[in-house]
Amino acid sequence: MLLITLPSLTLDNDINVLIISSVKAGKAAPLATYFDKQIELKIDALQVDYTTVSARQAELILGTFFRKYPPYRFEYIYKGGSGNLLYRTGSYYTGEDHYQVYVLMHRRADKRVVIHSLQFRKA
Repeated sequence: MLLITLPSLTLDNDINVLIISSVKAGKAAPLATYFDKQIELKIDALQVDYTTVSARQAELILGTFFRKYPPYRFEYIYKGGSGNLLYRTGSYYTGEDHYQVYVLMHRRADKRVVIHSLQFRKA
């Protein structure tokens, strides 16, 4: 039983490390490799509110956000999940602003974890 659960823990840990490192560094490209083909993207600072946007467009928009509002600090607040759904909340700080970050992910049938929704909400 232990051997069956370890791979999924590794996958979950990989995505956690990637999210933290990408957001802390203000790098959209590494994070975008885990975007689903279409994602929900909401970024208050850019007045972006898409229920569906392509992964490529989301990457470009997120890159713009990081350039305009470079990270000062990012930290996870809460990690949870149920079944194939995983979610994370965090706090993103720029020099002057603070955003609540919401990430909703799902584990596909092939066990790959993909980001389905990404939100940066002004706190």
